[in-house]
Amino acid sequence: IRKSSEIVATLEDQLKETISSASILAVALDDFKKACHDDSEPTSHLSRLQDENFKRSKAACEALIHSLYDPIRTTVREEPKSLKLEQFEGRVSKIREAFSTQARGPATTIVLEQSLDEPVAADRLMIQKVSDMEKELSQYIKEKEELLRTMQDDYEKALKRQQEEKAAAELEHQKAMERALEEQNKQRQEELSKLQTELEIKLKMSEDQMMQEKQQKEEELERLKAEAEAKLQAEIKAREERLRKEQESYAKEMETLRASADEAMTAKLQAAEERRRKEQEQLDREMRAKIEQAEKELEDKLVRKEAEISRIQEEMERREKEKQELLDRIEKAESQACPQICCCM
Repeated sequence: IRKSSEIVATLEDQLKETISSASILAVALDDFKKACHDDSEPTSHLSRLQDENFKRSKAACEALIHSLYDPIRTTVREEPKSLKLEQFEGRVSKIREAFSTQARGPATTIVLEQSLDEPVAADRLMIQKVSDMEKELSQYIKEKEELLRTMQDDYEKALKRQQEEKAAAELEHQKAMERALEEQNKQRQEELSKLQTELEIKLKMSEDQMMQEKQQKEEELERLKAEAEAKLQAEIKAREERLRKEQESYAKEMETLRASADEAMTAKLQAAEERRRKEQEQLDREMRAKIEQAEKELEDKLVRKEAEISRIQEEMERREKEKQELLDRIEKAESQACPQICCCM
């Protein structure tokens, strides 16, 4: 500072020697003083030096604060439970001592307030809140554990009471089931016996009816055979009788004609004989055709009757099979009912 004052005095003297006008000298000296050492003016060299010194001091102090406090701040932000409040205060106190020792310049106090005091207050509040929350959580867990133990005791008592009631109910239910099963088996035996009796009666009636139908069909078949044969024989006899009569009549006529006829008449008689022979052949063919047709009709009727008798026999066999299957089911049901009764006993 003293050297700067000497330099300023030397410059003033040089201005006085150079400027002869008093008014101009006064203005020049005034401008020189303001530019060099008047700190009230923001454009003065002193003012600029003071600003630069403050900025550099602030930057250095902030860097120092960050290097000292940022590790603790990171720990508090990432793992707030890892630091107790006492440990935090101890570390902050050490940081203040280190900062007071190492910090320089006019910005020391301001940086300490802005970059350390404010973050420390915020982190202290966070640690305190986390600690309070841990205490509340611990108390809450303790209360819940106590409530859980109480509920567990109540549950065990209720479970024991429920098991006892369940055992009593199961015993009563087992007895009721045994009684119901016994009654059910008794009813089933009665129903099976009744069903078997009804089935035997129905099967007997069905068998009797089918045997009667079979006998009726066989009798009808025999009757049809007899009727067809009688009809055929009667028709054959009637045709043979008619033919015999025609032959006798023709023979008589021929005898009469032979006795009285001449040669011309003989030719006519021969022609008549030829016609009669042809008529006889035609009659024989018709007779054979009718006999064959009657035999075919009789044979068809016999085939139908035999098919019907075969169907009746198959129906009887099917019903006999159903009867046997039903008897087997009844026997199986009885065999299944017996072990259940024995098991319940």
